[in-house]
Amino acid sequence: MISTVTLNPSLDRTLEVPSLIRGSTTRSTSFRIDAGGKGINVSKALALFGYPTACIYPAGGDEGSQITRILSNFQILQQVVQITGSNRVNISVVEPDGTVTKINEPGPALSKREIDNLLVESVAAATMGGYLVASGSLPLGVESSIYGLLIDSIRELNVKVVVDSSGDALRAAVRSKPHLIKPNIEELQELCGRRFTTFGEVIKAAKAIVADGVESILVSLGQDGAIYIDAKEVVHGEVKVKEVKSSVGAGDCLLAGFLAEEGDIAERLSRALKWAGATISLPGSLMAGPSDVVDTKVTINSTIEENRVICGSVDAIRV
Repeated sequence: MISTVTLNPSLDRTLEVPSLIRGSTTRSTSFRIDAGGKGINVSKALALFGYPTACIYPAGGDEGSQITRILSNFQILQQVVQITGSNRVNISVVEPDGTVTKINEPGPALSKREIDNLLVESVAAATMGGYLVASGSLPLGVESSIYGLLIDSIRELNVKVVVDSSGDALRAAVRSKPHLIKPNIEELQELCGRRFTTFGEVIKAAKAIVADGVESILVSLGQDGAIYIDAKEVVHGEVKVKEVKSSVGAGDCLLAGFLAEEGDIAERLSRALKWAGATISLPGSLMAGPSDVVDTKVTINSTIEENRVICGSVDAIRV
């Protein structure tokens, strides 16, 4: 079982526009509403491909009720912790070239009792074994140490903890030595306190984190694909996308595809990039399913060019 914990879920409204001009009136050509949050997105991707998954999240107000209703359309086991506040609403504005402008609300403040209830549900999910994915930003009232506390609370259980977060929450999680972290290049730079320009610099930094106790790292590099690093292996892969329509949820699909099955790392990374690449090819906040990955082309490189410069353009696909 792959269980996900989303402490700050959202109701995501995605608007497609012909162009976005600051200070002007823009009319959208289409819109959709989804249940969002990084952990929820991981569960949605897994469910679309037929993998069993459970998600734990707080829900409150009309927005929380709508999140729960939307997720009932997926084969996802929901563990909902009721809260007094209302869940946030996030807005993504997508332009024809795939550029996404996001406006994210901070989310409701959680009480100590609500936080404790979320931890209890998370520990209960961990008893099912498999993976527990702690993912996304933290709501008001939640200390940055929460993911580290969760890792420490279930260390003796038969579950591998995966963290996909940023800033202080990621730093605290790293100190508790999870099984896997999945930063994008910006998050890895923030974690390490320096900028990386080449693959070799990324690999060196990731190896140092692994040497300090984190078992493995999956770094998403946008247009340059993704690199997996553990104590024994370094594997790089990239995906060709004919047309970039939206990167919303692509990083979550990358993680879901990697975790979906155990086995050879190259095969896992190939599946992960197929799921992410197919999602990037879809408009708005749509997430890829089995029929979408048929023509997705992935390359797993037998050797890694450590001097290869990471794409640093503003058009980089961030997953």
